[in-house]
Amino acid sequence: MKIGFWAKCLADKHQKTGIQVYAENILKSFAKIDRENQYIVYSHKPIKYDFLNQDNIRLKVPFWPFPTLWTQIRVSIDFALEKGDLLFLPAFITPIFSHFKTVVMLHDLFFLQFPKHYNRFTRNSFAFWTKIAFKRADKIIVPSKYVWSEIKKYFPEALPRVCIIYEGYSPSYKQRSKDEIKKVKVKYQINSPYFIHVAGLFTQRKNTHNLIKAFYDFKKNNFCLKTKLLLIGERSKEYAYPQVAKLINDLKLNKDVIFLGYLPKEDLAILLSGALAAVYPSLSEGFGLPALEAMAAGCSLITSNQGALKEIAKGAAILVDPLNKKELLTAMQKISDEPKLRERLIDKGFKRSKFFSWDKCAKDTLKLFDEVIKG
Repeated sequence: MKIGFWAKCLADKHQKTGIQVYAENILKSFAKIDRENQYIVYSHKPIKYDFLNQDNIRLKVPFWPFPTLWTQIRVSIDFALEKGDLLFLPAFITPIFSHFKTVVMLHDLFFLQFPKHYNRFTRNSFAFWTKIAFKRADKIIVPSKYVWSEIKKYFPEALPRVCIIYEGYSPSYKQRSKDEIKKVKVKYQINSPYFIHVAGLFTQRKNTHNLIKAFYDFKKNNFCLKTKLLLIGERSKEYAYPQVAKLINDLKLNKDVIFLGYLPKEDLAILLSGALAAVYPSLSEGFGLPALEAMAAGCSLITSNQGALKEIAKGAAILVDPLNKKELLTAMQKISDEPKLRERLIDKGFKRSKFFSWDKCAKDTLKLFDEVIKG
């Protein structure tokens, strides 16, 4: 089988978002477990990965002089000339005019759930391309039962072509030694117990502002403790970071809430392993990679009871209403006061994380490709 892989997102120089993490890891697992099929990896700019040198993988960077329609025209024409069998798109943009099979990954329907979080142009663009995906794609992959249920709500006619395939996590996320944790804490000048919040882009949906308010109350109730809150993500003016920074300043938490920006994967994994807990009170997630990565790293987890997060955690975390500041405060207080509870959550989370892997995700996806080709 000749498989096309849309990898435009991997050429983005910015830190990886969920779509990029998914694309990179599933492609890496395809290379690892599949030597039989031929892969053509499409990017609009050169990308470098060791696995692209494999005999059955070929990178193509088709030139296109215009800022739009690269996927719709250039990639579609090239893949047709290659006589490809199936084009896989890790994002929801699907070729409108094509005669080859297509499989699309749909990560969420947030533009429908949180319309006020998007400007009109972005919202309309997402709506248009999502409808095209439901109309044109032979199969649509979703990362959770939750996203499946959202499709049932908004696009029930598409359900027969929707398949749930869970994501995985990097081997970097594992329980670490005290020496490893100590070295990384010294590197980032952390000398106190800490909670950790992986926000990525600090969008409104990550609900960081409510966590800050709950942490403020935690510090008031525990003024003798030197507990810190580490925030991991991009300090961009495009999202809610400026409001979060202002709130921290207004509450005089500048010495207790520490922005670390984006971290190398290895450092983040070690900091998770040494945290009191990862706190992830998102308003909704299509999957929730940071929650899974925390569990795999041996970190107790406090997370939202909304979206796919309770599905992914499945009894291995303290679930809270993300809009209820008191529930967040109570959860952090329990973790701080009850070491045995923390140990139980670490053990449960570690066991739960073993249910997920990128290799399993890739195997299930390849099985789906075979089904699509065979009709």
